[in-house]
Amino acid sequence: MNDHHSGTVGQFPGDHGGSHTHRVLLIDDDDTFRQSSARVLEGAGFRVRQAASWPEARPLLDDSIDVLLCDIVMPDYTGLDVLAQVSNSHPSLPVVLITGLPSLDTAIRALDLGAFRYLVKPFPPKKLLSMLDHAANLRDLARAQKNYLATTDMNRLVKAHNRQNQVFSKAVESIHLAFQPIVSWSRHTTAAYEALLRCPHPDFSNPEILVEAADRLNRVTELGRIVRRSTVEAIPRAPTDTLIFINVYPQELWDPDLLSPTAGLLGYAERIVLEITERQALKNDTALKDRVGVLREKGYRIAIDDLGTGYSSLSVFTVVEPDIVKLDISLVRNLDTTPVKQKLVRSVVSLCKEMGIQTVAEGIETPGECKAAVELGCDLLQGFLFARPAALFVSPCWDAVASGQGSTASSSRTT
Repeated sequence: MNDHHSGTVGQFPGDHGGSHTHRVLLIDDDDTFRQSSARVLEGAGFRVRQAASWPEARPLLDDSIDVLLCDIVMPDYTGLDVLAQVSNSHPSLPVVLITGLPSLDTAIRALDLGAFRYLVKPFPPKKLLSMLDHAANLRDLARAQKNYLATTDMNRLVKAHNRQNQVFSKAVESIHLAFQPIVSWSRHTTAAYEALLRCPHPDFSNPEILVEAADRLNRVTELGRIVRRSTVEAIPRAPTDTLIFINVYPQELWDPDLLSPTAGLLGYAERIVLEITERQALKNDTALKDRVGVLREKGYRIAIDDLGTGYSSLSVFTVVEPDIVKLDISLVRNLDTTPVKQKLVRSVVSLCKEMGIQTVAEGIETPGECKAAVELGCDLLQGFLFARPAALFVSPCWDAVASGQGSTASSSRTT
């Protein structure tokens, strides 16, 4: 999780410097919002082309555009219409959809159509800039890969791949885990800990970059096994009455190690929650349903991570039938002051309760966000307000939480 930042588009701090050369095509029929957003982006170094509608934007869209930022609710052509057309004509172009009138149906359709992200107005400018920068970098990577394959012979390609593998192998030698508590508000106890990947290697200080590299090098299973082995080594130091959440990619569900008595994790299955990340699509098929059933029979619990972002659809709930759903930090941030988010969270929590699914609100950083999440039906909470990720198994100091001091007063517990 990132530290909390405030502000809205049009109010981005003037001291943000940027040297971006990426190009953004911004489509929004709200002239005021579009122009203020363009100023923010240009202030950060992005090059911006503006349009008030899709017919006006179509001539401006060419291969030089790195990211398309588009409002959903517009006359004639909606953002979903634009997304459908762009996905055919420019399949590698990241599309970020924004709206001030969010709904679950619209979010699901946007993500199913392949939107890179779905943002609800208002949002912190720093989050938007970071997201656009990440999207543009992925666009650059797609271009580079295309050009590289077109101009490089197989031997040079193999050598480059080997170099990447060598760097990755060096990085995984140094990885370790940090653990962040998930608390039960009603009981004022620690219910679980999430195992979080950490890597001191300078090329992979961001865990997401390490995971993306593993995916690109077809080494996701290897990385997952290293994480699970480290978790097994740490579990004896965790409080005995807590669950342990482990992030897994969808393809890891088929790893034989999950069912191997010699791999170690199976012996703790009753305490393990396999937290499926939404960064890859979950296929709604019988094979997935059967595999999840086998894992659940062995004692594992199943969770869906980051509901509200990524590529998962609520339709996959009928297949995975998760025990736990984690609300994405983007829904929780400023929950106490954002009525549209409150409506979304209330709807999701209500739906999950009807289906017998527990919800975890992650990214809780302020007493206000905590109070709002609890009032909306979330009992399981996670975030800096309670404790930051640590090598030790820390438990919150509830007096500090109540006073708003949060993790600054957390105590460690290794029993």
